[in-house]
Amino acid sequence: MWDVGQGLPRGLPQLPSPTPTPTPSVEAWREYHELWEDHAKEWDDANAIAGSTARIALAGPVSELQKLRREWEDVEPPEGLEKFHNKILDYEESIIEGYLAFMSKEPDDVVEAHFKTASDYLEEAFELLPEGFFEAVEE
Repeated sequence: MWDVGQGLPRGLPQLPSPTPTPTPSVEAWREYHELWEDHAKEWDDANAIAGSTARIALAGPVSELQKLRREWEDVEPPEGLEKFHNKILDYEESIIEGYLAFMSKEPDDVVEAHFKTASDYLEEAFELLPEGFFEAVEE
């Protein structure tokens, strides 16, 4: 019979050493967070303008939202923030689709569905941020 004090029994396979999980660069997170804050301010301003623009005049504001989305799409997120980044892109695309549906005089329920989906995407995005993200970027 084997006893704990005898050490490991002979012939048992050795378990591989765990591969360390790479720690994301806090500096990369901070740089991304600054980019995100600037982008979010521009997006919120453009979205507010689009939201208060008459249907017939929405082409310009929606074009601005499309431009901002393309700019955000070109940003390369640091490790650990890819899912957040992509979910923000989904959010922005749904907002744009909502305005385009409104401009096309689609039924209200179709328009509302785009904006509801966008709201869900935004909520999901922030749930995807790694634990400790805000603490790390604000240190």
